[in-house]
Amino acid sequence: MFRSSDRGRGGAVGDLEDNLATFAGNEDDQMSDDDNAAPEMQSELDEGMDQQAEDPFQLAMDDLEGRVVGALDDVKIHPGIRSSDDYKTVQDELATLLRPVMEVAAHTAPSIARTYYQGVGPEGVEASVEEVYQRVVSDLVLPVLLEMAQSDTIPAKRGASLECFRNLYKEFLKPGSWLDVNH
Repeated sequence: MFRSSDRGRGGAVGDLEDNLATFAGNEDDQMSDDDNAAPEMQSELDEGMDQQAEDPFQLAMDDLEGRVVGALDDVKIHPGIRSSDDYKTVQDELATLLRPVMEVAAHTAPSIARTYYQGVGPEGVEASVEEVYQRVVSDLVLPVLLEMAQSDTIPAKRGASLECFRNLYKEFLKPGSWLDVNH
């Protein structure tokens, strides 16, 4: 492949020229392989663009779950003693930490469900509300609060999580929430 068939052109220099010519010929073959790979890479780029243009409902759900998880993590790592002079008692401090959980669970989540529902008519709204309630409240908020109320070693956190159940029920009855009969 790299040997010259014409030995009379100057020995090693001729061999080098022939080798370069052969290499240049192979370069075209190599380029065609890269060109064939381009459509595959383009389809990968298209898939990435599709993932970036996600459904706004799913993006909103992920945001809600992220906020709830962040607030619940803050409560879980709380030492159980008053850590700031801004609050009179540790219960006030824990209630403040749990407030975003209640707002998302009782007001923001139903609003998101009604805003981004998919489907036609009341069935679409009800299916969306059911999905949001299931993902945010049933699968995330209630189990974590129940687990904290049952097994947390710090009495202030157990009390705050129990109080959160009572407050959630009261919030659920307010207009625009899950138990609002007008929606």
